[in-house]
Amino acid sequence: MNYTYIHLNKIIYFSILLVVSMLLSYVESMLPFQISGVGIKIGLANIVTIVAIFILSYFYAMLIGILRVAFLSYIFGNLIYFQLSLAGFLASFVIMSIMLGIFNIDIKHIDNDFTYKIILTSVLGSILHNNAQIIVCYFILGRQAIIFNLLYLLVPVAIVTGIVVGYLSIRVLKLVKYSK
Repeated sequence: MNYTYIHLNKIIYFSILLVVSMLLSYVESMLPFQISGVGIKIGLANIVTIVAIFILSYFYAMLIGILRVAFLSYIFGNLIYFQLSLAGFLASFVIMSIMLGIFNIDIKHIDNDFTYKIILTSVLGSILHNNAQIIVCYFILGRQAIIFNLLYLLVPVAIVTGIVVGYLSIRVLKLVKYSK
């Protein structure tokens, strides 16, 4: 294979994953799921982040996430939406990158160990996503410490959604593995 083919292949994967992450985020934002007045999302776009790390690179996965946040904030949101989304994405991306680097797992060996590590990584990413957004809210709302009480609700939900996203990521990675 020559360099041009590989480069074009990456551009196509990057473009498809960016569009899919934006669609998942948009569709998810339309689902009316609230607990005690707090809007909760599953975080389906994180499936794309995990998949992009494996089939492209950490850099491209980060770029997809940042562009998704920027585009959706510009089209549908506002500055506060942008700040919350970017903080949540960056925090979850950093911890997921660290964990995947520590685990040093490979898509060629999808087994029980791989499954456990992906789900754990996803759960930690989900928890840190919520924590980062709560910290940003703390500063936006004028340092109202009561905002941290939401973590009693958000952390257990983050564990469940992290497991769901991790499981779905593994399913997608299996499809990608067998399609190559």
